[in-house]
Amino acid sequence: MHIMSWNIQATRGCDGRFDTRRIINEIKSRSIPDVICLQEVSRYFPEMGGNDQLQALQAAFPEHEAVWSAAISWRHTDTIRREFGNLTLVKQPLLEDFRLHSLPRPPAEGLWQMPRTVIETLIRTDQGILRILNTHLAFHNRSERWQQLNYLNQICEQASSRSHSPLAANTAGCYTPAPDSEVTLLCGDLNLTSEDDDYLRFVGQNNWQDCWLYLNPEHKKSNKPRTPTCGCFDHQQWPEGAHCRDYFFISPGFESHIKEMYINTQTDASDHQPLSLRIDV
Repeated sequence: MHIMSWNIQATRGCDGRFDTRRIINEIKSRSIPDVICLQEVSRYFPEMGGNDQLQALQAAFPEHEAVWSAAISWRHTDTIRREFGNLTLVKQPLLEDFRLHSLPRPPAEGLWQMPRTVIETLIRTDQGILRILNTHLAFHNRSERWQQLNYLNQICEQASSRSHSPLAANTAGCYTPAPDSEVTLLCGDLNLTSEDDDYLRFVGQNNWQDCWLYLNPEHKKSNKPRTPTCGCFDHQQWPEGAHCRDYFFISPGFESHIKEMYINTQTDASDHQPLSLRIDV
C-alpha cells in the first residue's frame, strides 16, 4: 500500500503563487497513492488563493473517497463557508470507516492559535484493518502541541485496549461492533523537530516507531542530518533552513510492514516536502 502525506500550504509554492494544479500534478507524478493525507487545505480564503481546493482535489482523484475535516468553518455567503483543514483521500473501496477529532485547544496566553483536527480513517487491507491518523499540530504554543500529542497517544492506547476487550453479544444496528485495529499509522506535520526533547518524549511514551529511522538505522550511529521535510526552499519562513517536522510513525511491533519511504526534496510546490510510504499490508 502506498500512502502519501503532505502539508500543501494551501497550494502556495515557494514562488508565492497559489497553484492547485501544480500540487495535483506533483501527487500524480509518481504512482498515485492509495491514501493521500494532506494538511492545510483551504476553501474560499482570499489570502489563500480564494478557490475551493477541496473541490479541485476531489475532482482530480475521482477514484478516491474524500474525508474532509474543517478545523475552521466560517460563514462567507449564504451558500459558501470559508474552511481550512485536513483532507484524506482513500482509493475506493478501501475506506471502511472514519472519525474526525478536534484536538485540544487550551488558552494560548496571547500566542497565535487556530483550531486543529485529526482525521482517523480505517483502511481495509489484505491483512485486516489499518488505522491512519492524519494531522497538523500547533506551531506557536509548545504546551498546546504537547496536549495534542497526548491526545494522539490516547487514541492509540484506547484502540489497543479495545482490540483486547471482549465484545458484547447479540448486538445489532448502531451497536454492531465497528471495524477496529491495533495497528496505527500516524502522519502529518507535527510541528516538532526531530531534535526536540518533546519528540523523544512522545516517541518514548507509546514506543512509536519513526518509519524513516527504521529504514535508516545508520542515522543514529553516524549522527548525520536526516532527510529534511521543510525549509528546503523557503528560507524566509524557515530561516533555520532545511529540517524535519513531518513524519510517518507506526505502532510498535509492526515495523516489519514498513518497506520503503521516499521524501521528495526536489519540489518547491509548498514550503513542506511530500512524504511517501510503502507498507506491506
